[in-house]
Amino acid sequence: MNQEVDKVEPAIDKSNEVKKDRNLIYIALRFIGDNAKTVLIVTYGLGATVQVFRLGAIDPEPFLKFV
Repeated sequence: MNQEVDKVEPAIDKSNEVKKDRNLIYIALRFIGDNAKTVLIVTYGLGATVQVFRLGAIDPEPFLKFV
């Protein structure tokens, strides 16, 4: 056998490797993409909570005199 053939390393496909980018925007977008349902639930939950508190702060007395 030829010894050069034995020394040949197998070709490694590097097309599937993930970029090791430390950019904050890239990390945030990756997190949002991977956890889209959780991000939407938390966002809608916070918005609904804020809305309930703001509606609760309205003084109902001016509206009761028309009843």
